[in-house]
Amino acid sequence: GSCSLVACPASASGAPACSCLSGYTGTLAWSSGLQSYSGSCAAASCPSGASGSPACACSTGYAGTLTWNSGSQTYSGSCAAVTCPSNAAGAPSCACASGYSSTLAWDAPLQAYTGACTLAACPANAVGAPACACSSGYSGTLTWNAGSQTYTGSCSLVACPAGGSGAPACACSSGYSGTLAWSSGPQTYSGSCAAVSCPAGASGASACACSTGYYGTLTWNSGSQTYSGSCTLRACPANAAGAPTCACNQGYSGTLTWNTGSQDYTGSCSIVACPSSSSGHPSCACNTGYSGTIAWNSGSRTYTGTCTIVNCPTYSTGTSPSCSCAPGCSSGSVTWNAGPQSWTSTCTPVACPQWSSGTNVVAGCTCDWGLLGTITGSYSSPYYTGGCTLPGYYDTATNSGYALYRISSTTPAFRLQSLNGLFSSGSYVRTYALSDKYTIAQNKDLDSNVFYSYTGSSSTLSAYTLAKGSSTVTTTTLYSGGGSMSQSSGAGYAPMMMWTAANVGYGAYLGTSYTGGKILVHELSSSMSSVTLVYSFNYLTYPCGVDVIPYRSSGFTRDFAIARTAGSGSSGPSAMSSWTVDMKVGSASGWTNRNDESFTSSTTGPSQAGQIVYYPPGMPLYTPGDPYLSYNRAVMWDTGTAFVYVWQLTQSGTSLTWTFLAKVAVQGSWGLALPLSANSYDAII
Repeated sequence: GSCSLVACPASASGAPACSCLSGYTGTLAWSSGLQSYSGSCAAASCPSGASGSPACACSTGYAGTLTWNSGSQTYSGSCAAVTCPSNAAGAPSCACASGYSSTLAWDAPLQAYTGACTLAACPANAVGAPACACSSGYSGTLTWNAGSQTYTGSCSLVACPAGGSGAPACACSSGYSGTLAWSSGPQTYSGSCAAVSCPAGASGASACACSTGYYGTLTWNSGSQTYSGSCTLRACPANAAGAPTCACNQGYSGTLTWNTGSQDYTGSCSIVACPSSSSGHPSCACNTGYSGTIAWNSGSRTYTGTCTIVNCPTYSTGTSPSCSCAPGCSSGSVTWNAGPQSWTSTCTPVACPQWSSGTNVVAGCTCDWGLLGTITGSYSSPYYTGGCTLPGYYDTATNSGYALYRISSTTPAFRLQSLNGLFSSGSYVRTYALSDKYTIAQNKDLDSNVFYSYTGSSSTLSAYTLAKGSSTVTTTTLYSGGGSMSQSSGAGYAPMMMWTAANVGYGAYLGTSYTGGKILVHELSSSMSSVTLVYSFNYLTYPCGVDVIPYRSSGFTRDFAIARTAGSGSSGPSAMSSWTVDMKVGSASGWTNRNDESFTSSTTGPSQAGQIVYYPPGMPLYTPGDPYLSYNRAVMWDTGTAFVYVWQLTQSGTSLTWTFLAKVAVQGSWGLALPLSANSYDAII
């Protein structure tokens, strides 16, 4: 056979004398019996910092020399870690530090790194490379990605706190005060900004400016965090008030607008006139003499309300506001009271004068029924003018001095003759032929040229109108029939003043029935052209005259009537009588309290028929020299003798007292004088 070379065990070489290879450790022994190697070779561990067993060499990042010692089966030498290049770390596996970028390569032959680490720029809004973090005023998280050698994440701008501005460097804005500081930990601002109060006259924090109605300039001082400058109140335009919010005053209209550019008002205020009958602008109030409420409507810029005239008060005159005590007041005044808007009057009117009625002179006085005249107020005592006068016959101040005088029983029987020498002279103006000469009576209310006569045989009452300037007589029938007064004699007239306005009458013709012994009354109509009422009543036998005595004429306290009989020559009583008379009754019952007196025929009274006529005080029977003018008189005429008998009448309660005065000679036995007033005379002459 042969001997073949036995291969060395694994990791051994050098057969036939096998030993462990470099880098291996172990012991190999030849077993001749077995003809094989016993033992084995195992790779030796590399020294620290080395790798590559069994061919160990310094690892990447290490430098040094290793030598295998086959005897000791170990490496000699060592591997030391190589220091990382600048801005790199991680030896022995050096890589660029966080925040740096580049490629480091290990050069094994040179046992050194090639390449360099460059500082990586921080992302937007970050600082602090290579340890980048968000800048002040920004928030976010930045992370270094070693693989991509870049930062991940981003930095966002943090909004300034309220009242601050200027991000990312926030500070308190204009108009705010305070301190803001950036806290990098929580990435927020600390501190706060508070609005600074605006100066006086300014508004609009935090951007203060002069308010409406103020002018001036305000500037913010960021250092002191205060405003400099001031705002001054702007005066309101003319006729306006209420600064700083000016508006037109009461009584003015217009629109005022604040111009912020010019810091002044535009527009104007025009006067609004006070309403009619008011004054006192702008606080308009009703004038004196007017009432009402005037109010200013600030919305419509107009006055509301009206002023109504307040009439002058009672007993005053004028047109409001010119009121004064009316004529007819004896004292007092009229005063305007502004508070209650009324007149106060102390005017004292005088009472209505004699023979008139009414509340007073100012309210108006009306002459009593049948009287003449008007009453007008006056400012002078007695505080009225005019008055109420009696019909002309009774108003002796208007006596004409003439009479219608019956001188004969023949026709023409009557003359227009002067009282001067009436009973002794035969001179006269003219004559009148009146058909019934016994019963003539004048209408004393008409006070003119109208006379009445009653014809007993026909019971006819006639009116005689005497023409002016001539002897013409016009006869008109007023009444005919009934109430016969056969052989009538004597007549009279009861004037309207013996009635009242409440119980009116228009006068009455009075007559007597000589043979019938009656007194007959014919009341006239309002037109005095007819008769409305006839009544009669018994008297003594042979009455031949009747007349009335109105109290206003006589001064007595009541109206009376008088009558007489014919006397002894007619075989009748010689009597004269009086009654109290109320003509308003309209019947015989109005003639009461008859009182009879006697006379002596041909001595104190007539002997035959003839009228009895009432003469009021002041009316002369004849002129000149009538000594009895101041008396109330009854004059009895005598158809049998040429004498007239005069008696004084005085009142004694409800009767008249008769006092004989005189027996006066006249021109003839048929004498009868009917005195004429001035008006009656003028109507005839």
